[in-house]
Amino acid sequence: MNKIIIPIKGLHCRSCEALVHEKITQIDGVKGAKVSFKKSNVEIEFDGRIMPETFSAAIESAGYSVGSENLSWISKNHGDWYALGAIVGVLALAAFLFNLSGVKLDLFRFGEPENLLTVALIGLAAGFSTCMALTGGLLLALSAKYSAKHPKADIYSKLVPQLMFNSGRLASYALLGGVIGLIGSAFQISSTFWAILTAIAASVMLLLGVQLISVFPKFSLWSISLPNFKFLKKIDGETYSHYGALLLGALTFFLPCGFTQAMQLYAVSTGDFFSGLLVMLVFAIGTLPGLLLAGLAGTFIRGKWSKIFMMLIGVVVIAFALYNLNNAANLLGLGNFSLGSNTISETTCADGKTLPDSGVCPIENLSAETQIIKADYTLADDIIPSEFTVKAGAPVRFEVNALDNGSGCMSTIMIPGLYNKPIYLAKGKQIVMEFTPKKAGTYPITCAMGVKRGILTVK
Repeated sequence: MNKIIIPIKGLHCRSCEALVHEKITQIDGVKGAKVSFKKSNVEIEFDGRIMPETFSAAIESAGYSVGSENLSWISKNHGDWYALGAIVGVLALAAFLFNLSGVKLDLFRFGEPENLLTVALIGLAAGFSTCMALTGGLLLALSAKYSAKHPKADIYSKLVPQLMFNSGRLASYALLGGVIGLIGSAFQISSTFWAILTAIAASVMLLLGVQLISVFPKFSLWSISLPNFKFLKKIDGETYSHYGALLLGALTFFLPCGFTQAMQLYAVSTGDFFSGLLVMLVFAIGTLPGLLLAGLAGTFIRGKWSKIFMMLIGVVVIAFALYNLNNAANLLGLGNFSLGSNTISETTCADGKTLPDSGVCPIENLSAETQIIKADYTLADDIIPSEFTVKAGAPVRFEVNALDNGSGCMSTIMIPGLYNKPIYLAKGKQIVMEFTPKKAGTYPITCAMGVKRGILTVK
């Protein structure tokens, strides 16, 4: 048995490993291959005499090249920076024109067809970026094992591992999406905890986005994958099985992908089994095109255009990450001009008495100095008015008259830093928030995930 270690340029994820592994193991005489994107090499065991050029050709056919590369923190290739600048400029112009058109696709308003379309589009972006990089590697490995077990299988038969894997994904995303939606209705999660979860999801997305834009090469060494548990080794074993493919697909629900985490938080915020189920199912369906292409061919957009395409996706991922980080900052009150602690009571009325079970303070409990501000909530227009001004040091009673049921994340309302407990908006119910602002500043009115829906200015 002979052994050779070949350095490879361009490896950056498990999908890359699977692509190279499939090409190498197709060579007659090769008994095994271990590809490592962290080490940027492949270790090959083979019988007989195989020329090095044969291995090089297989690696190049997978879209990579033979050779060593020293990864630096910042790319010295000016072409990469020019390409990135052009992509950012084009996307900024597109966003500006889209904004001028007046069309609004709001990820966090659930219940209308165009907004479910937005969830599907987020899934589509994930499928061609983070899901292709993380989940796609597992799918490619399954496809390779199936081909090894059924070497004479036709193209249609090779769809079997895809069908089993993605069936497991869709089923688990739908079921577990519903479960976490129920969890959201059963537990009152604090704004601080929401902020931490949102920041974690955004940080994962930011790391993946930075890896995809390729101008910070050393970040590609930091990988994310499923935990290396013993039972996973049995599922993802040396030979293919339908059961293993189904279960492995189902377990990707727990893969720490930033897009998936963001959708999971969104599903929790709905506080409803069916809404949570639909959010995660639509998202998973949106990821299918990217994963299907990854599993079928593994040759989607090669060479220079592959790098530009991944840069494009990376910029989009970073934009979503920054959006979520901004939401986390809203929940933590970091957007306020005054960041001091505002000690408030969320369970008492203006006169200090306990808030009744109805959630509405009796009128006689209000002091003469209480500042009363009011808004109407509708699904189409959110809260109107959405900007308020009150005085510091005096009690405030914020009344929201819900004319429609809330939708998705936006089914909850709160004021981080002043009223930190999200309240569900239900048609026909008057929502009342009472607090006494201690310090001047501008406080965002948000949903439970920190999406801004209005402003309360304290003077």
